[in-house]
Amino acid sequence: MYVLGDLSHLDTLLLDTDLTLHLLHHSQHGLHIKTDTIKWKNTHTSIKHTLIKDEPHILRQIRGGLLREELVQARSQLYGLRSCLVPLLALRRQTCPRLFFLPDRDLLYLLTRGEESEVCHPYLTRLFPGVARLIRGSEDRIVALVSPQQDTLTLAKPVLAHHGVEDWLGRVESYMRASLRRLILGRHLNTPLNLFSSILPYQMLEVSRRIHWCQQVEEALDPVSSTSPDQTCLLWHLTSGENCRR
Repeated sequence: MYVLGDLSHLDTLLLDTDLTLHLLHHSQHGLHIKTDTIKWKNTHTSIKHTLIKDEPHILRQIRGGLLREELVQARSQLYGLRSCLVPLLALRRQTCPRLFFLPDRDLLYLLTRGEESEVCHPYLTRLFPGVARLIRGSEDRIVALVSPQQDTLTLAKPVLAHHGVEDWLGRVESYMRASLRRLILGRHLNTPLNLFSSILPYQMLEVSRRIHWCQQVEEALDPVSSTSPDQTCLLWHLTSGENCRR
Protein backbone atom coordinates (compact mmCIF):
# COMPACT_ATOMS: atom_id res chain seq x y z
CA MET A 1 0.00 0.00 0.00
CA TYR A 2 2.85 2.36 0.83
CA VAL A 3 4.51 1.62 -2.50
CA LEU A 4 1.36 2.25 -4.53
CA GLY A 5 0.64 5.46 -2.67
CA ASP A 6 -2.93 4.40 -1.86
CA LEU A 7 -3.78 5.98 1.50
CA SER A 8 -7.45 4.94 1.59
CA HIS A 9 -6.77 1.98 3.90
CA LEU A 10 -3.95 3.58 5.86
CA ASP A 11 -5.62 3.24 9.28
CA THR A 12 -6.15 -0.48 8.74
CA LEU A 13 -2.55 -1.04 7.70
CA LEU A 14 -1.18 0.88 10.67
CA LEU A 15 -3.42 -1.10 13.03
CA ASP A 16 -2.30 -4.43 11.55
CA THR A 17 1.33 -3.39 11.87
CA ASP A 18 0.83 -2.36 15.50
CA LEU A 19 -0.69 -5.77 16.28
CA THR A 20 2.13 -7.59 14.53
CA LEU A 21 4.83 -5.67 16.39
CA HIS A 22 3.05 -6.11 19.72
CA LEU A 23 2.85 -9.88 19.29
CA LEU A 24 6.43 -10.22 18.09
CA HIS A 25 7.70 -8.15 20.99
CA HIS A 26 5.90 -10.31 23.59
CA SER A 27 6.20 -13.74 21.97
CA GLN A 28 8.89 -16.33 22.54
CA HIS A 29 8.88 -16.95 18.80
CA GLY A 30 10.18 -13.44 18.22
CA LEU A 31 13.09 -13.40 20.67
CA HIS A 32 15.70 -14.07 17.99
CA ILE A 33 14.56 -11.01 16.02
CA LYS A 34 13.87 -8.71 18.95
CA THR A 35 16.47 -6.19 17.76
CA ASP A 36 14.91 -6.04 14.30
CA THR A 37 11.46 -5.76 15.83
CA ILE A 38 12.47 -2.75 17.91
CA LYS A 39 14.14 -1.19 14.86
CA TRP A 40 11.01 -1.63 12.75
CA LYS A 41 8.83 -0.33 15.58
CA ASN A 42 10.86 2.87 15.67
CA THR A 43 10.55 3.18 11.88
CA HIS A 44 6.82 2.53 12.08
CA THR A 45 6.43 5.20 14.76
CA SER A 46 8.29 7.69 12.56
CA ILE A 47 6.05 6.85 9.60
CA LYS A 48 2.89 7.40 11.64
CA HIS A 49 4.24 10.66 13.02
CA THR A 50 5.12 11.85 9.52
CA LEU A 51 1.74 10.91 8.05
CA ILE A 52 -0.28 12.45 10.85
CA LYS A 53 1.63 15.60 11.77
CA ASP A 54 3.89 16.43 8.82
CA GLU A 55 1.72 15.99 5.75
CA PRO A 56 3.53 18.67 3.67
CA HIS A 57 6.83 16.99 4.49
CA ILE A 58 5.66 13.58 3.29
CA LEU A 59 4.38 15.08 0.05
CA ARG A 60 7.80 16.54 -0.67
CA GLN A 61 9.46 13.20 0.06
CA ILE A 62 7.05 11.35 -2.22
CA ARG A 63 7.80 13.76 -5.07
CA GLY A 64 11.51 13.28 -4.61
CA GLY A 65 11.20 9.49 -4.48
CA LEU A 66 13.11 9.23 -1.21
CA LEU A 67 10.22 8.08 0.95
CA ARG A 68 9.21 5.45 -1.57
CA GLU A 69 12.65 3.84 -1.45
CA GLU A 70 12.70 3.83 2.34
CA LEU A 71 9.23 2.34 2.56
CA VAL A 72 10.02 -0.42 0.07
CA GLN A 73 12.88 -1.50 2.31
CA ALA A 74 10.75 -1.21 5.44
CA ARG A 75 7.97 -3.20 3.79
CA SER A 76 10.31 -6.12 3.00
CA GLN A 77 11.51 -6.08 6.62
CA LEU A 78 7.92 -6.18 7.83
CA TYR A 79 7.13 -9.22 5.69
CA GLY A 80 10.14 -10.96 7.21
CA LEU A 81 8.95 -10.16 10.71
CA ARG A 82 5.40 -11.31 9.97
CA SER A 83 6.69 -14.69 8.84
CA CYS A 84 7.83 -15.23 12.42
CA LEU A 85 4.19 -15.08 13.51
CA VAL A 86 3.36 -18.31 11.67
CA PRO A 87 4.44 -20.69 14.49
CA LEU A 88 2.78 -18.44 17.07
CA LEU A 89 -0.59 -18.47 15.28
CA ALA A 90 -0.31 -22.22 14.66
CA LEU A 91 0.30 -22.82 18.37
CA ARG A 92 -2.73 -20.76 19.36
CA ARG A 93 -4.94 -22.59 16.85
CA GLN A 94 -3.76 -25.97 18.11
CA THR A 95 -4.68 -24.96 21.65
CA CYS A 96 -8.18 -23.89 20.54
CA PRO A 97 -9.03 -25.48 17.14
CA ARG A 98 -12.05 -23.22 16.69
CA LEU A 99 -9.60 -20.39 15.96
CA PHE A 100 -9.01 -22.05 12.58
CA PHE A 101 -12.32 -20.47 11.55
CA LEU A 102 -10.73 -17.00 11.75
CA PRO A 103 -8.26 -15.50 9.26
CA ASP A 104 -4.87 -14.35 10.52
CA ARG A 105 -5.90 -10.72 10.70
CA ASP A 106 -8.88 -11.36 13.01
CA LEU A 107 -6.88 -13.82 15.08
CA LEU A 108 -4.11 -11.26 15.61
CA TYR A 109 -6.72 -8.80 16.84
CA LEU A 110 -8.16 -11.30 19.32
CA LEU A 111 -4.76 -12.36 20.60
CA THR A 112 -3.84 -8.75 21.28
CA ARG A 113 -7.07 -7.87 23.12
CA GLY A 114 -8.12 -11.32 24.28
CA GLU A 115 -8.73 -10.34 27.90
CA GLU A 116 -11.63 -8.12 26.81
CA SER A 117 -14.43 -10.64 26.28
CA GLU A 118 -16.60 -8.01 24.54
CA VAL A 119 -14.03 -7.95 21.73
CA CYS A 120 -14.97 -11.56 20.92
CA HIS A 121 -18.68 -10.84 20.37
CA PRO A 122 -18.36 -9.99 16.64
CA TYR A 123 -16.53 -13.29 16.09
CA LEU A 124 -18.59 -15.59 18.33
CA THR A 125 -20.99 -16.82 15.66
CA ARG A 126 -18.00 -17.77 13.49
CA LEU A 127 -16.31 -19.61 16.35
CA PHE A 128 -19.51 -21.07 17.85
CA PRO A 129 -22.50 -21.05 15.45
CA GLY A 130 -24.88 -21.55 18.39
CA VAL A 131 -23.52 -18.70 20.54
CA ALA A 132 -24.24 -15.02 19.92
CA ARG A 133 -23.35 -13.38 23.22
CA LEU A 134 -21.56 -13.94 26.53
CA ILE A 135 -23.09 -13.02 29.88
CA ARG A 136 -20.84 -11.87 32.70
CA GLY A 137 -21.52 -12.28 36.40
CA SER A 138 -19.70 -11.35 39.57
CA GLU A 139 -15.96 -10.70 39.40
CA ASP A 140 -16.34 -10.18 35.66
CA ARG A 141 -16.60 -13.93 35.00
CA ILE A 142 -18.49 -15.46 32.07
CA VAL A 143 -21.45 -17.32 33.57
CA ALA A 144 -23.81 -17.99 30.64
CA LEU A 145 -24.12 -18.12 26.86
CA VAL A 146 -26.92 -16.69 24.72
CA SER A 147 -27.84 -18.28 21.38
CA PRO A 148 -29.00 -16.39 18.26
CA GLN A 149 -32.52 -17.56 19.20
CA GLN A 150 -32.06 -15.87 22.62
CA ASP A 151 -31.82 -19.19 24.51
CA THR A 152 -29.67 -18.89 27.63
CA LEU A 153 -27.39 -21.66 28.87
CA THR A 154 -25.76 -21.31 32.29
CA LEU A 155 -22.24 -22.71 32.33
CA ALA A 156 -21.35 -25.54 34.69
CA LYS A 157 -18.54 -23.33 36.02
CA PRO A 158 -17.85 -19.60 35.55
CA VAL A 159 -14.95 -18.72 33.26
CA LEU A 160 -12.54 -15.88 33.93
CA ALA A 161 -11.39 -14.27 30.68
CA HIS A 162 -7.70 -13.80 31.39
CA HIS A 163 -4.37 -14.88 29.92
CA GLY A 164 -4.61 -16.00 26.28
CA VAL A 165 -7.91 -15.87 24.43
CA GLU A 166 -7.29 -19.43 23.21
CA ASP A 167 -7.22 -20.66 26.82
CA TRP A 168 -10.43 -19.14 28.12
CA LEU A 169 -12.34 -19.80 24.89
CA GLY A 170 -11.34 -23.45 25.25
CA ARG A 171 -12.71 -23.47 28.80
CA VAL A 172 -15.94 -21.87 27.61
CA GLU A 173 -16.40 -24.66 25.07
CA SER A 174 -15.58 -27.37 27.61
CA TYR A 175 -18.02 -26.03 30.21
CA MET A 176 -20.68 -25.49 27.54
CA ARG A 177 -20.51 -29.16 26.57
CA ALA A 178 -20.56 -30.24 30.21
CA SER A 179 -23.58 -28.04 30.94
CA LEU A 180 -25.58 -29.39 28.00
CA ARG A 181 -24.70 -32.97 28.89
CA ARG A 182 -25.67 -32.47 32.51
CA LEU A 183 -29.01 -30.89 31.64
CA ILE A 184 -29.91 -33.59 29.13
CA LEU A 185 -28.90 -36.56 31.27
CA GLY A 186 -29.94 -35.20 34.63
CA ARG A 187 -33.28 -33.63 33.90
CA HIS A 188 -34.86 -34.19 30.53
CA LEU A 189 -34.28 -37.79 29.50
CA ASN A 190 -36.93 -38.89 31.98
CA THR A 191 -39.39 -36.17 30.99
CA PRO A 192 -42.13 -36.99 28.43
CA LEU A 193 -41.78 -35.09 25.19
CA ASN A 194 -45.14 -33.39 25.60
CA LEU A 195 -43.99 -31.81 28.87
CA PHE A 196 -40.98 -30.00 27.43
CA SER A 197 -41.09 -26.29 28.06
CA SER A 198 -40.48 -23.89 25.19
CA ILE A 199 -38.16 -21.79 27.36
CA LEU A 200 -35.51 -24.53 27.40
CA PRO A 201 -32.51 -24.24 25.04
CA TYR A 202 -33.42 -25.48 21.58
CA GLN A 203 -30.24 -27.55 21.20
CA MET A 204 -31.02 -29.43 24.39
CA LEU A 205 -34.59 -30.08 23.28
CA GLU A 206 -33.45 -31.38 19.91
CA VAL A 207 -30.88 -33.75 21.40
CA SER A 208 -33.41 -34.98 23.96
CA ARG A 209 -35.99 -35.62 21.25
CA ARG A 210 -33.50 -37.65 19.25
CA ILE A 211 -32.52 -39.71 22.29
CA HIS A 212 -36.19 -40.35 23.08
CA TRP A 213 -36.79 -41.36 19.47
CA CYS A 214 -33.90 -43.86 19.57
CA GLN A 215 -35.26 -45.31 22.81
CA GLN A 216 -38.70 -45.71 21.27
CA VAL A 217 -37.22 -47.47 18.23
CA GLU A 218 -35.32 -49.89 20.47
CA GLU A 219 -38.45 -50.57 22.50
CA ALA A 220 -40.38 -51.29 19.30
CA LEU A 221 -37.70 -53.66 18.03
CA ASP A 222 -37.31 -55.69 21.22
CA PRO A 223 -40.61 -57.64 21.04
CA VAL A 224 -40.11 -58.29 17.32
CA SER A 225 -36.60 -59.67 17.66
CA SER A 226 -37.68 -62.85 19.43
CA THR A 227 -40.48 -63.74 16.99
CA SER A 228 -39.20 -62.42 13.66
CA PRO A 229 -35.42 -61.90 13.41
CA ASP A 230 -35.59 -61.08 9.68
CA GLN A 231 -38.06 -58.26 10.29
CA THR A 232 -35.84 -56.93 13.05
CA CYS A 233 -32.88 -56.77 10.66
CA LEU A 234 -34.99 -54.95 8.10
CA LEU A 235 -36.15 -52.36 10.64
CA TRP A 236 -32.59 -51.91 11.89
CA HIS A 237 -31.36 -51.31 8.34
CA LEU A 238 -34.12 -48.75 7.68
CA THR A 239 -33.47 -46.77 10.87
CA SER A 240 -29.68 -46.90 11.08
CA GLY A 241 -28.59 -47.51 7.49
CA GLU A 242 -26.37 -50.38 8.65
CA ASN A 243 -26.64 -54.09 7.95
CA CYS A 244 -27.93 -56.26 10.75
CA ARG A 245 -25.37 -58.35 12.63
CA ARG A 246 -26.68 -61.57 14.14
